[in-house]
Order: sequence, then structure tokens, then C-alpha cells
Amino acid sequence: MAPLLPLQIPAPLAKGKPGEEYPWEWSIYSWLDGETASPERIHNLPQFATALGEFIVALQQIDATGGPLAGAHNFYRGGPLATYDADTRQAIEILGNKIDVDAVTEVWDTALASIWQGIPVWVHGDVAVITC
Repeated sequence: MAPLLPLQIPAPLAKGKPGEEYPWEWSIYSWLDGETASPERIHNLPQFATALGEFIVALQQIDATGGPLAGAHNFYRGGPLATYDADTRQAIEILGNKIDVDAVTEVWDTALASIWQGIPVWVHGDVAVITC
């Protein structure tokens, strides 16, 4: 995929099979120097958004034939949103005094009712700030 994408991506170095001590497939990738993107680290938000958008568009133009299907192994990325319905509704309830619950619920219900009509495309499941 790397030659087809406008941004550098880590290169796979090794892949392992499930074992007794770690029951999942695993992989090791090359390290890319940098820092996690976050609002305080992004100096030009429009430029960043454009570059990220171009990356996602390029990613989705790569043939996804033979790619992994959504499942527990990838947290159901690219699968039906209904997988996240209970968690999303719980988050809406928790955030109730900080958000417009009716508007957010309407957007979520609309998203749940939508069905992808296109051919399968690659989905980048890590486009989010991670807080610990």
C-alpha cells in the first residue's frame, strides 16, 4: 500500500501466529518518528485536515479485495455500527449535561439506519486521539 499513499506508513517487519501465551496473531512494524496528533500539537489545522483527508481518500481507492473482514480481531472496524450501539447510547447518557442529547441521538440514529452501498474500502481504525 505504501507507494499508493501520500503519507509514510510503517513497514511490516514480522508476523506471528497465535500461541499458548498470546492467543492472537501479532505483527511488528517499523517505527515512525513523531508524536501523536492532538490539537495542541497541530500548528496548521487546515493543512493537517487536508493531508489527513487526502490520505483517507487515497487509502479508500486501494483495492480492498482479500482484506480482513470486520470482527473481534479488529474491534469490528468497518463493520455495522450497531456493534457500537449500546456503548454509544451509554456515552450519550453520560455526556447528557454537556451535549445536545437530542441532536446527537438523531445523528446516531441516522448513522445506524445507513447502509454502505459502495464496494468494500479500506478503513483506518486509528484516526483518533487516544487518551489514557
